[in-house]
Amino acid sequence: MQTKLLLPGLFFSAFSSVLAFSGCKDKAAVPSGEIVGGAAHFYKVSPSPYARAAYSWCDASHLAMTLKASDATQPLRSLYLDPAHPDQAQPIEFSDEQGRKPLFSVADCHDNKLLISAESAGKYPGPNYQDDLYLMPLGKPAQLLMVAKDSPATHVSLSGKYMLASMPRNLDGKGYKLDPQCTRFASTEFKTLCWDVKDNDVLALSRFVIQKYLWQDRVSVRIPGAGFKDVPNTEPAMQGGAGKPAIENAILLQDLDNKLIARLDDDAKFETYWMMSYAINPDENMLYAACKLKGKSTSTTDFDKVCRYRLDGAAHAWEEVFSFPLSDQIKKGIQEISIDAAGNVYFAMPGSSGKEGGIWKFDVAKNKVVQIVPGVANQSDGKPSVSADGKTLVFEREGALHFAYQQGEAK
Repeated sequence: MQTKLLLPGLFFSAFSSVLAFSGCKDKAAVPSGEIVGGAAHFYKVSPSPYARAAYSWCDASHLAMTLKASDATQPLRSLYLDPAHPDQAQPIEFSDEQGRKPLFSVADCHDNKLLISAESAGKYPGPNYQDDLYLMPLGKPAQLLMVAKDSPATHVSLSGKYMLASMPRNLDGKGYKLDPQCTRFASTEFKTLCWDVKDNDVLALSRFVIQKYLWQDRVSVRIPGAGFKDVPNTEPAMQGGAGKPAIENAILLQDLDNKLIARLDDDAKFETYWMMSYAINPDENMLYAACKLKGKSTSTTDFDKVCRYRLDGAAHAWEEVFSFPLSDQIKKGIQEISIDAAGNVYFAMPGSSGKEGGIWKFDVAKNKVVQIVPGVANQSDGKPSVSADGKTLVFEREGALHFAYQQGEAK
């Protein structure tokens, strides 16, 4: 069964600007440069009929996406498609182990296996705060993967084949105890990690976990049969070392045994744009983030560089990949990035429009920054997501999904 979707027939293309930069290629810095006009690449760009979409790459040629209706009373719609042929998008259909068809969304996709988050309202006694998670290979029935007890923060690494859920806090006198069993059900196909994780800012990678650590003096605990209440936090804040204050806010890199490897926010030279800009290369051995020199300013909108961090189980310093002087000239910072298998960086500066907007690419081989999608006056672009082979780019323009194809690489 296929859903026929009519696309606007007009494709447009444009020549790009090229920016020389200061940065590193295997840690070898190159001199700063100036903007130089000229034809570099051009991409064919097509607007799509999709908006309000959450999407992920299943492989180098296919996307899985869930579309949210503007009217909250309308059901979600999930699709599997090749961006080169979006008119042939196929609906993703799901039913649970009892044959019911609950409200669901595609949480992730890897090697054409879908992670499905399905509404579990009414299936279990007491309040529900976590949907059921299913693994569904394309064209095959879904298999129940995990049912958390009451955790709002549940994360799955399809590449690492593990699930991370939070241990519930149960009221115990005036304090609380952590419940080491964090799930009602967990498939033996995936490893289950039960951690004290209470924040949705978590990246579950194949070999590592990155999480935002936030200590608060009061925490929410579960009262059996009576909901939740706030009580004093009995756990001390993370210690900052001899003579240093306790740490209440940090970004932690941990291994799958919950061992701390490094604090990613504690770098001697660079400040990163927290986890909003974090992106992983397809091999998951390098972490990238928008960054700037420490002490530049207290602003959160002037990140003019991209840095990377090696993921090999050891602590490292962030290293600069490239610098983008245009960011300071137009007072718009890099915020959203995506990485292909060659290490090219695709990025956007939300809020920018016209010739400074669009989508930009740091070309590793040419050691240059190239505008691959021209901006449009009074329209902002963001959320770039590139296929592993770098041939197709998905991005949003004023909330509507657009596809950009390398010239001659997609029809």
